[in-house]
Amino acid sequence: MTAQEEDQRTHAEVVARVRAFDLVQAVQTSDGEAPARVKALTEEADRRGWTEVGLICRFASAAGARFRNQPPPALLLEEMTWVAEGSADVGVHALVAAYRAWVGDRQGADANPDQDQALLADTQLAQAVVLLERAEGAVLSRIAAHTMCAISFSRRDLWELELDQYRAIGTIDMFCEEPELRFDPGLPGRSRWASIYNIVEVELRRALALRTVGEPVGQRERAQATLERYRAAVDARLPAHWLEELRSCELLARALLGDPGTLAAAEAAAGPGATPEGRGTALTAAAVCLAHSDPAAARVVAERAVDILQGVPEAIALDLALHVAAEAEGSEAGLRLARELTAKLSFARTIRLNAMEALLRSERFRIR
Repeated sequence: MTAQEEDQRTHAEVVARVRAFDLVQAVQTSDGEAPARVKALTEEADRRGWTEVGLICRFASAAGARFRNQPPPALLLEEMTWVAEGSADVGVHALVAAYRAWVGDRQGADANPDQDQALLADTQLAQAVVLLERAEGAVLSRIAAHTMCAISFSRRDLWELELDQYRAIGTIDMFCEEPELRFDPGLPGRSRWASIYNIVEVELRRALALRTVGEPVGQRERAQATLERYRAAVDARLPAHWLEELRSCELLARALLGDPGTLAAAEAAAGPGATPEGRGTALTAAAVCLAHSDPAAARVVAERAVDILQGVPEAIALDLALHVAAEAEGSEAGLRLARELTAKLSFARTIRLNAMEALLRSERFRIR
């Protein structure tokens, strides 16, 4: 192969890597053709020996399945492990480790895991995180791996560690580390879209948790942070449909802050064109706005939100809708019980956070 042919092959692979990375985002939209494009590019990558392209395509398949609330494709972990075997790049192996942790996490959740299963899933996640801390190169695989680790932390409500993964994505200078990607100057922005989107949701989850345990100061701080992150998402020019989804998060944060214009906006957002989660979240925001002025109406609206959100997997606003309904009902004993249970869940989350941080320290020591 001549030097010119080698350059052409390298450029073709780089272009394919970017296509694969963009497909990760395409499969998480209403683009019905994206799965077929992923399949075609996966086959091309395997045929031409493009390791990272093949891995990112398989990650796209997993991301698409998660977006559609479906289990990941069968044998995907085995395929990713097989594809990565010939690579010496730590970033490539970090992606496989992150996916292994994610699969173990889902399998454990589906099977109501015992303590051994839960510890195995936590250990796999800690291994993936520490491997990423040592990784260089393969920046698109690393970004995908950080995202997958963040999702696993999110499933555990370990928001602090989830944010660490998104911050790590923000520190990657892909043009410095892989100059051949310079042909696509828009890539750095697109590579951070998912983390920018998810950070808005993380901050809102923290605000909602503080609202249910009765910590008004912390609630306001996190609600304000949600609005700031939402504005950052607008400035980053995320896709229009992503911003539309985040609009319900912005409404709920405004409701938590007592913004007087939120009720009318929330009622409008709960209209017929909204998605089930968007409608349920908007109704929750309306219920929060009504909680002090009209408890009876707040209860009706909150219960409507609960009915909708109970059918939405991992709905962000469900717990708050339940809490507002309990508040509006006026049963002091019931509300005390709800707060007691919420406080216990918060304490259990703190224990899980401490345990995961200990696992991370242990894994770093083992690697050294």
